[in-house]
Amino acid sequence: MKLTHTVQVQVRRRRNTAHGLAVENVGGPVDLRCRFRRVSSGQLSSTGAVVLYSAYLLTTEPWPGGVVDEVSQVLYDGLKYDMVGVPVQFDGSPRTAHIRVDLK
Repeated sequence: MKLTHTVQVQVRRRRNTAHGLAVENVGGPVDLRCRFRRVSSGQLSSTGAVVLYSAYLLTTEPWPGGVVDEVSQVLYDGLKYDMVGVPVQFDGSPRTAHIRVDLK
């Protein structure tokens, strides 16, 4: 797979605090080679909030936040994207194996 884009991944973790659950950054942004695609624009989500862009990325590189990461952010083209679910590993042939991350 040809990885034509570079995005930055801000790894984040959830942490329990005295005031409840908090999300905090872990280190600085990490560059990740990938294929990036916007798939929609200006749609209403199921919660009624306007989602400016939905997107996904495909990469053959390991996901910086690990396989159970669901709170990291992706920065691309001046916009921040939040993850929808966890990264999904597709183990096809060595030529087609990749990781897909859905974003909003």
